[in-house]
Amino acid sequence: ETGGHYEGLRSISLVPGTGMLVNGDSKQHNLLPRFPSVDNGGLKRGFSAGAGAITHHHNFTWMVEHDLEAGDEVFVDYGPGWFQERGFADTSTPKKWDVDFLRQHGYCLDNVVPGASLLEGAGRGAFASRDIHAGTIIAPVPVIALSKGSLETMKERTDGTVVKSEQLLKNYCYGHPDSDLLLYPYSHGINLVNHHSTKSNVKLRWWNDSSPYFNRTLLELQQSSRLMFELVATNPIKKGDEIYMDYGDEWDNAWQNHMESWRPDPNNFHVSAETMNNND
Repeated sequence: ETGGHYEGLRSISLVPGTGMLVNGDSKQHNLLPRFPSVDNGGLKRGFSAGAGAITHHHNFTWMVEHDLEAGDEVFVDYGPGWFQERGFADTSTPKKWDVDFLRQHGYCLDNVVPGASLLEGAGRGAFASRDIHAGTIIAPVPVIALSKGSLETMKERTDGTVVKSEQLLKNYCYGHPDSDLLLYPYSHGINLVNHHSTKSNVKLRWWNDSSPYFNRTLLELQQSSRLMFELVATNPIKKGDEIYMDYGDEWDNAWQNHMESWRPDPNNFHVSAETMNNND
């Protein structure tokens, strides 16, 4: 369970990292899901300008079901009906990759570890698990193509008025103001990289094999795509340093405007389910 079903009557959870990088096999899976951690990341509603910008459910972990050898491909169970709904076979042929091939062509997924961000109001952040040289690929960043309209929702208030809102997922997408296209990155740790315009130490660059997809339509990208960025260190990064990326002037200006207009609301006293459970 991801915990997302506690957030509303109808909810769908995304589990970036292992949950989305691993292929599915209902009969030969070797990873089992566990449970997420639940907290507000230090952002209290009514007292922090960043409250509501992050999910309370995080650190969803997986357990190896049986012994694996180096080079074994890992699989999860996508659940009943997933393959049938899409017209796919529900089993795969397990593959054992040559370790030397993986070292040469694969990507390291453990350069980034989560932690409490050093930035006020940011909640969680990404930190280097080892010393990283400038120019090193820190992580692969595969993306899923979405439309901006697909993340819009209509909410009816208690007084009967209807307001348009946007799903939390949009906070984690890349996009352009003149395009309806959004790209959701789902690799390990990438969604924890916070913005810093002057201390940024990483950048995104396109993976070489992505170029054939640049002129595809949104529908074509959703049906078949190998769009991927690479997260690259622009400066030497020491073990334990927080990883920052410059989100751009538009994002920076929007955040500054939000900070200037936001005011604490001591009357908005909210006790989270996590706090009530811990005090029970």
